[in-house]
Amino acid sequence: MTAAVPESGQSPGPGSGPVSPVHDLWRRALSSAVIIPPVLLVLWWGGSPFTVLILASAALMAWEWGSMVSGARTPSTIAGVVAAFSAVAVSQFVEPLTALVFLVCLSGAVLVIGSLARWSAPLWSASGVFVIALACISVLWLRHVGPSGLEVTLWVISTVVVTDVAAYGAGRSIGGAKLAPSISPNKTWAGGYGGLFAATALGFGAAILYGFQEPWWLALAGAAIAIVAQFGDLVESAVKRRFEVKDSGALIPGHGGLLDRLDGQLAALPVAALIVSQMDPVLLGLTAGS
Repeated sequence: MTAAVPESGQSPGPGSGPVSPVHDLWRRALSSAVIIPPVLLVLWWGGSPFTVLILASAALMAWEWGSMVSGARTPSTIAGVVAAFSAVAVSQFVEPLTALVFLVCLSGAVLVIGSLARWSAPLWSASGVFVIALACISVLWLRHVGPSGLEVTLWVISTVVVTDVAAYGAGRSIGGAKLAPSISPNKTWAGGYGGLFAATALGFGAAILYGFQEPWWLALAGAAIAIVAQFGDLVESAVKRRFEVKDSGALIPGHGGLLDRLDGQLAALPVAALIVSQMDPVLLGLTAGS
């Protein structure tokens, strides 16, 4: 997983001072330059290092989510971290369907126990466990799915990043009607269509590059991922507004928390895994017949 274009529709939180746009841009660029290369290296390496990275990411995102919806160091947040981490860890030793059932059971346990113990926002906590762990399980499956797991994972992640960049650029340059003004005031329909077009073009280009016989399939898959990714971005913005927080955390200078940068990926990865699981394995290079 890698960094995306920042959410620009949030207002500063209480006590936050004004930040120069140029200074903020440099801070974001520096953070990305430091973070992205090692993440790409671990993604390329795969195996245990990539699994450890995703496990750590699952725990960190679950902590950020719990801190947003119920407060840091609350029983609900701690239970969410343990549940998300456990679900992702167990997924590496069982079949995908079994991993999904286990995740549903863990999320349900957080909901039931939280409700009985009167924890703060148990439904929100359980929902966070499910969404975060499902995305992490999906990206691990994509990376280790076969000989072309690296290429497939890079395509999915790049599709979300390109969608964010194109949506940001189109929205800023074209403007126009707002996409969801009550949730994210700076997002526009022009930006949404720009992201959709860019993701479709990337899918078509990747299919041509890798010699797909029917490149439009990957183009359509890219379009679907773009739509879901932008929906995920809006959902996270809505959650932050619901709980009156500017950012999910302060882990990444200039970017906020890990959830702030990976909201689109969280929504897109399970959908991408479902799409890939239904595609011709020979076409994807997942079998010896490719």
